[in-house]
Amino acid sequence: MPNEILVGIDRDGTLIKDENYYLGSQENWQELIDFMPGVIGGMRRLKFARGAHSYILSNQAGVALEGIDGAKNFSRLTEAMVRQVNDEIMWKLCINGAEPEGIFFCPYVDKQYVRKAEEKGRSVNPLYVRENDRSMKPNIGLLERAAMHSARELGDFSKIYVIGDRLSDVQMAHNAEGIGILVPDYKTRELGDVSNVEQLMRDKPEKTFICERFDLAIQLILEQVS
Repeated sequence: MPNEILVGIDRDGTLIKDENYYLGSQENWQELIDFMPGVIGGMRRLKFARGAHSYILSNQAGVALEGIDGAKNFSRLTEAMVRQVNDEIMWKLCINGAEPEGIFFCPYVDKQYVRKAEEKGRSVNPLYVRENDRSMKPNIGLLERAAMHSARELGDFSKIYVIGDRLSDVQMAHNAEGIGILVPDYKTRELGDVSNVEQLMRDKPEKTFICERFDLAIQLILEQVS
């Protein structure tokens, strides 16, 4: 399978807008699904690209949270609700001829996340606290699940890409010996991830890229593998 590639795509802030929604914690969560610029066209191109296998891969830390915070009711945001949200996103992509092959998520958080949540007055369900869980970005478990879904192993792909709005997306790509593409959102800049990825561009220039729009990231991938 020398000419097949695996493309992992982050969900919130990359495919759909993320205004700290914790999508699924609200009663009107369906109304909040809004695709980022260039997503539909880019996903459609990727779907029909020969040898490309694409998957949505997402950390969903909100599942671990408990209680009510403004319009967010974290008791609603169960793993089952995340799957329902994912099904809705997949359906919206499908009717536009732009759906990937699958979608996988990680609901677990680490102790650092717990500390930050507690600083905001939020509580965390201890059942979802796992230090360094393999499926938690930047670890490569989600990529491994995507490869398995394609009846392959990561080493079977000629190239592995990850597109996302966070440093952890780029790091996950590097941890899988792949190529990370940052598509910055407001949160990317807010958290300082742009400057961190710029440093990675200097350290690993052939493995790290920044694109201002999702469709430009897809264009970059298709140009590299054509």
